[in-house]
Amino acid sequence: MNSTRATPTVQILGGGVPLLASFLALTLPTMRACPDSPDPASTETPSSHLLGDLGGLRPALAKYGVDVAVEYTGEVMGNVAGGLARGTVYDGLLKAAVDVDLERLAAWRGARLHVSSLSPHGRSLSEHYSGDLFTLSNIDAPDDPRLFELWFEQTFGKDYFSVRAGVLAADEEFAFTEQGSLFINGTCGWPTILALNVPSPAFPQGALGVRAAWHPSDAWHLQVALYDGDPNPLDADGQPSNPHGVTYALNEGALILAECGYKWHQGSDAAHPPGLCKLGVWYHTAEFNHLYRDDLGFALADPSSSGQPGQLSGNWGCYLTVEQILWREPKRETDSAEGLGAFMRLGAAPADRNPAQFYAEGGLTYVGLFPGREADALGLAVVYGQLSDQLRALARAANQFSGSATPLPDFEMVVELTYRFELRPGWSLQPGLECIIHPGGSPARDPAWVLGIRTHFDF
Repeated sequence: MNSTRATPTVQILGGGVPLLASFLALTLPTMRACPDSPDPASTETPSSHLLGDLGGLRPALAKYGVDVAVEYTGEVMGNVAGGLARGTVYDGLLKAAVDVDLERLAAWRGARLHVSSLSPHGRSLSEHYSGDLFTLSNIDAPDDPRLFELWFEQTFGKDYFSVRAGVLAADEEFAFTEQGSLFINGTCGWPTILALNVPSPAFPQGALGVRAAWHPSDAWHLQVALYDGDPNPLDADGQPSNPHGVTYALNEGALILAECGYKWHQGSDAAHPPGLCKLGVWYHTAEFNHLYRDDLGFALADPSSSGQPGQLSGNWGCYLTVEQILWREPKRETDSAEGLGAFMRLGAAPADRNPAQFYAEGGLTYVGLFPGREADALGLAVVYGQLSDQLRALARAANQFSGSATPLPDFEMVVELTYRFELRPGWSLQPGLECIIHPGGSPARDPAWVLGIRTHFDF
């Protein structure tokens, strides 16, 4: 996206959050694939926290509508073969959040507040060793403590309609799959068809925005959101201008997301397993660089080219998600999460302005596979991202003009196998294996094989 104008800014909040005590950095890794996406194996009760009810403090705050959450995820991951180079890293993420139900606290019906902050730290395996595009860890982020979300929400009527405004994260509400939240690879949270193509408000960066949602029934939902067009643009020196999530540019256009979803057989018996599907579209109002042609109509690789990409107005794309429980273990509780599930997500975008033009993701999960391990989860996911035909054409033209034979970019593919052990309420351990085929979209690179283990604490 082109950005050359002066940048008016809005200061939201100062400061950051401290890192967790260093002893946690010695513990091995687990967290949800998209840091706040719903988790098919989670149960939000006081016993879900490692520290329980904090000596009565948690239920005492709940009486006033206040909920405080602190989570830490740490992981050791190593690229053992292929990619850029062999190497091992440690990554960590501390997240703190406060939710306030204003109906309980101040008798303001249907109103609530939410604020959350992130403190990522560690070294990026994707950047230094595997060389992949999809970001193989969903907690991989720059080491800057930051505000993630700060919003107010008001519901109307019988909670059929709601409006949320403030600093928002789109991946908390749009395009996610509940079963995909098990996986470690970042694209299983916020999909590459969005993450690679447009600046978007998703982990680790929220953006100023407003979201309206309508739930005409338990089965249907429709939601639309408008976000600041670039949550963290580069400044004149090429450095991020909003590393702490507190200063936002207002001249980078706007990102519009719309999604319609339908659920079936929710809470039904094992003979009719539940499922859901969501169809979404997005549009970005800014100008984007043409990936092949310059502003004079020549190929950018042509020696006669001006070197300035042609400008294209706007950007858009679509996605579809489908989830289905295939089989549920017989339980008295009709909403039991135990059983086998499948998920799929597809996406597409124009090839002339987007590095990724097609996206496909699918997988299987099983919760409670072994007797006595009802909260454990096993998952296998396969993700395919096709790079733009225009990028491929540009590389081909560069070969023709230079007389070289550099392999043309084509696709990146990820296969991930993972198993999450619930060691006790609020503490899990998750080993995983990822194979990245054509890292960075280059057929010249050997597949990267990544082994990792992560641990997650919900205090």
